[in-house]
Amino acid sequence: MIVIFLSICQFGLLVLCYYLQIMTYPLAWKTKESVFLAADTAITTISEEKLNLGIKESSFGQENFLDEEEGRMVEERVVKLFLRKNIGITFAGNYILALKVTTIFYKKINEGCEIREALNEALFLNPIPNNKSLEFIVGYYENKPKLLYFNSKIGSTIKEGEGIIQIGNPLEVHKKLTEEWVNDTSNSQAKPEVQLVAILGVLQSYNLFSPQMERGIGGAFCGLRISKDGGFWQPDILYMDYAVSQGKLVSTGFRHDSLVINSPNIGRSRCLASYTFDMTQDRVYEQTKKAVEKGRKFHMNSQFEYIIMVHVQNVALTIVEMQRKNKHEFIWIESIKDDQEQGTKITLFPEMRAIANRPKEKEGLIIIPYRKPKKGQKIPVKHISKDI
Repeated sequence: MIVIFLSICQFGLLVLCYYLQIMTYPLAWKTKESVFLAADTAITTISEEKLNLGIKESSFGQENFLDEEEGRMVEERVVKLFLRKNIGITFAGNYILALKVTTIFYKKINEGCEIREALNEALFLNPIPNNKSLEFIVGYYENKPKLLYFNSKIGSTIKEGEGIIQIGNPLEVHKKLTEEWVNDTSNSQAKPEVQLVAILGVLQSYNLFSPQMERGIGGAFCGLRISKDGGFWQPDILYMDYAVSQGKLVSTGFRHDSLVINSPNIGRSRCLASYTFDMTQDRVYEQTKKAVEKGRKFHMNSQFEYIIMVHVQNVALTIVEMQRKNKHEFIWIESIKDDQEQGTKITLFPEMRAIANRPKEKEGLIIIPYRKPKKGQKIPVKHISKDI
């Protein structure tokens, strides 16, 4: 089953007692070649009326948060990234306000405004209410990678961002770790796509090592990158929790500006649409319908571009480049399609197990490029397999 989540504010279903707040973890950074944006998919709802969780768990098995006395709920529900005209946006703060600013911004871009002018008009066309806050990041390439940043809490100035910008509500220890990982990957020889995948793996691991849903952070992390060649959503990724035997394979990918997540933890898939207020209901549903149809194909054919193995016990990440192939020298992916079940089986060769099981004192992150299987290579008698 695939569940399509559309914001309740999009189609007039929002009642005044609801307040949607993004106590979240978006971030952006840039290198000499590219600008990157990433964010989680949790959203906080505050209401005077009784709240009910639609689904108790996020795609990665975290418990969605509900405090009935406080009237606060946090659940995996929205994509806080936009990519239009090779311009990326992410934000934190009041969700409705952020969508309004995003809609106006892209409208001004379509009318021919320069990027900074469009952002200025989108932010200041209407005053931001004192009881609402907004942090807003715009990433683009104009002769070089550029970032613009705005925070309503510290004034009305749009600033140019350097290095890494982290907004929302992340733990200080996570902010420090992320900065270190961004610096390490930026200084490596890895191509931009791999750099993005590596940071998404790091961000996702935080919520596996120490769940943060109660703080308003969680669900699937997703990302995009922009360079002189254009704007690109993240590659198709399969996450694998190596420390458990069953049920911890989650895949994520974008189709038609919508994040499609396949998860056995909740027994279904999710489609989170990235859209603005000027899109009609019919257009959004058509977009998500196409996303679901195409998303099913890469899920069912196991044609992932990367596998991220998370070893929670050893606090280690291993990224394997697959290039949409089912066989790597160290790991094979097999699609299961019969009357009894459908899903994916993963087989790890001894070399892969040795790397994944490395001690804590070894490298926290290892990236393995694609390697063709050896001629005549066969699955050993003793192997690890996991099924979706």
